[in-house]
Amino acid sequence: MRRKVPPIIVMQRELRAVVRLARSAIRRCVVYRASRNSGLHAAVLALLTWALAEALCVVEASQSEAPQGISPNVRSMLESLATILYLADPSVTQPERRRRLDRYFRGVRREQVKLRSALDVYPAMKARLITHTTLIDREKTEYDRIEASLPKAEKLGRGHWSGLPHSLQSMAEAVDLGSDYALQYRLQSGAAHANRPWDQVPFRADRSSVIPTLAVNKAAGVPLLFDALRYLAWCLATAHDCGALALTPREQEILGQRRQYLQPIEVLFVKGIVGSGPITT
Repeated sequence: MRRKVPPIIVMQRELRAVVRLARSAIRRCVVYRASRNSGLHAAVLALLTWALAEALCVVEASQSEAPQGISPNVRSMLESLATILYLADPSVTQPERRRRLDRYFRGVRREQVKLRSALDVYPAMKARLITHTTLIDREKTEYDRIEASLPKAEKLGRGHWSGLPHSLQSMAEAVDLGSDYALQYRLQSGAAHANRPWDQVPFRADRSSVIPTLAVNKAAGVPLLFDALRYLAWCLATAHDCGALALTPREQEILGQRRQYLQPIEVLFVKGIVGSGPITT
C-alpha cells in the first residue's frame, strides 16, 4: 500500500515549485529606465523580490517544530501582493497610476529617512552603520522640501502612503483582499507581538498546570504554507500580466496550474477549496 504524503510536505513541494519559478523569472529581468512603464515595473519587481525573500524564509521555517512561526512572513507577503495589485490595477487611468506610483516612491523615501533618523540619538551606531551622512541629510532635506511644496491632500503626513482612510486595510479592500487582511492581520498578527504568548500554551480545565509547547499549533503550518503559495504565485502572475517580467510558455503553464488559488480567501471558502475544518492539532 502506498504511503500517504503528509499535507505539510505536499504544500512545501508546491511552494518550492513556485519559488523556483519566481527565482528563474526574476534573474532574467531588466528594467529599462527610459520605457514608459519603468516606474511601475521597478516597483512591481522590487515587491515581487521581497515576496520571494519572505517565501524562502517560509520554506525553511515550515520544516521546524513550530511552522506557525512563519505567520509574520506570510503577512508581509500579503502586503507585497496588495501593493502590487494596487499599483498595477489595469482599471485605473494613467494619471491615477502615476499618482499612486509617486505616492508609493515618496512613501519608500519617507521610511528610509525615518529609519536613518532613528539613529540620530545613538551616535555610536550611526557612525558604524551609516557611511555617507551627508547624503542622508540631503535626502531628508529633499524629502521635506517636496512634501512642503505639495497641496495638503497630497502630503503623506504620518498615514499610509496610499492616502486611503483606513491605511493598509483600505488598500487591501480596494484590491478585493479584505478577507485576507482580516485573516492575516487580525488572526495572525499576534505572532509578531508579545501580547499573544498564550498561542503556545495549551490550557486544560482538568489540570492546574500550564505547559508551554512549540508544537501546540503545529497544524497551522499547512494553511500558512498555502497562503504563502497563493501570495507568491499571485505576485508573479500580476508581474507577468502588467509586463514587468516575461514568462516562457512552460512557466505560464506551471503558474496556470495554481491560478485557481489566486482569489480572495473568502471566495476560496465559499467554493469549498479551503476551510474543511478548524486549525487544531
